Amino acid sequence: RHNHYGIPEHLIFYDARRAETRVIDSHSLVNEDRRSLVRISPMGNTIAVLCRSCSTHSLVIYRREEGAGVGECPRLGWSRCKRIEPCCGFPDTTSYTYIQGDFSPCGGRLVYFCRGEVVARGEVITVNVRAVLKGHERAVTATPILHATIPHDTFVWDDNGFYLPTGTRGGVLCIGT
Repeated sequence: RHNHYGIPEHLIFYDARRAETRVIDSHSLVNEDRRSLVRISPMGNTIAVLCRSCSTHSLVIYRREEGAGVGECPRLGWSRCKRIEPCCGFPDTTSYTYIQGDFSPCGGRLVYFCRGEVVARGEVITVNVRAVLKGHERAVTATPILHATIPHDTFVWDDNGFYLPTGTRGGVLCIGT
């Protein structure tokens, strides 16, 4: 699956314990400025890829099965478990110029903060990873929010909530309990 540039986007995994690198999957790439967003869960057994190319726009979840024969496996034990496309309930993120996302501390949820070029437009997408893997229909929610409330650089999610830079004098804001 190649784009009009003939350049595929590869999902590559490095197993530090085995000192091996393998291509887990390939996705077509349409726009160099809009690359897919890849996150790995805190436990290291789940990868989420927010594919942003036109031909493969979707959220793809991969799971890893550990075992004695993983080193001989062509993908080091990784397999594609679920793909959610816009027609199946996942929002279309191709119009957003900024997306930041991460797993929850337990790895059971994902959150994406999305922002477009239009000043007032933004969205928070939450994904219940466990529900997605079980095939539940309402595992993904998208909530429109004001552009100004979206983190500008990065955020950290731990058991106490989200920690975001405030943008003034190096302050940090905690949202949650």
